[in-house]
Amino acid sequence: MKILLFITLFVSISIAEEIKFSALAYYEYSYYSDNYADVSNEFEFRRVYFGLEKKMSNTLSYKFLTDVGRRSEDGLLELYLKNAKVDWNTRFGKFVIGMQGMNVFDIQKHTWGYRSIDKTAMNKNNWASSADIGLGYYNNYNRLNYNVLITNGTGFKLPEDDSYKKLSTQVYYGEGKLNSKDGMNSGFVFTYEPYHSEGGTTEFKFIAGLFGGYAAGSFRIGAECGQLMDSDVDTSMNIISGYGNYSINNQFEIFARLDNLNNNSAISNSAILGVAISPEKGLTIMPNIRFISDDNSQYNYHYNLNFKFSI
Repeated sequence: MKILLFITLFVSISIAEEIKFSALAYYEYSYYSDNYADVSNEFEFRRVYFGLEKKMSNTLSYKFLTDVGRRSEDGLLELYLKNAKVDWNTRFGKFVIGMQGMNVFDIQKHTWGYRSIDKTAMNKNNWASSADIGLGYYNNYNRLNYNVLITNGTGFKLPEDDSYKKLSTQVYYGEGKLNSKDGMNSGFVFTYEPYHSEGGTTEFKFIAGLFGGYAAGSFRIGAECGQLMDSDVDTSMNIISGYGNYSINNQFEIFARLDNLNNNSAISNSAILGVAISPEKGLTIMPNIRFISDDNSQYNYHYNLNFKFSI
């Protein structure tokens, strides 16, 4: 009932004030080959977004975006803010104020192009949150794009828990949204965040990553690699991910992805192979199979039927 009232409020405001309203849902059916799993198959919502955007002037706009997900402690669905931000374009660059998307893996997400199937490698392994509260600065010179964010570091679900802030920098050359435009991109991302350790010392977490992609006509490929270092831990974590997409026509695509995660004590590999079918505008159906293995030669197959609904 709360979600229904919230949607009704969104629509009413958008009609009254000519605000752009959007909605997006990721839904799936999963079957697991693991014979020891408590649940072998399930229907589930992965994400449900509701958004409001309004352009106040040629230089000022705002955006509100909500998300729906499961609470980790009891599994209940909850509604929370993902974006609550103002974009201010000036002759010195764009300033973003408030709850905003992070710059750690947003370009990689568009190159991969199937967030409805799975998160990018860094996001999936919880290296960084996809949104946080803070200040952002964006600018470009010709096709060279660069930005810097200063945020709490706790993400969009939790409040700040210390006096330190997270610094995130992204620099890339080329087209940022290869899932909708032809071109190429290459760049790097860097994050630095101090924190208090349990031993009372000040430690830090550091992420460095490289990424690149290329799209032309029906073909799109991309790859990324990254390293997570924690000064309070002896070992570092490394990620390599590669993905590709081939569009046969406007209604049928083939996609694949390979991930490798190495934390020096354990290695895990995963693969995704599937097709995307778009029978109607706003609806995409994506049957796919996933293979997951680790260094103990344990492996499982997941069979998924994913759906994407968009307005």
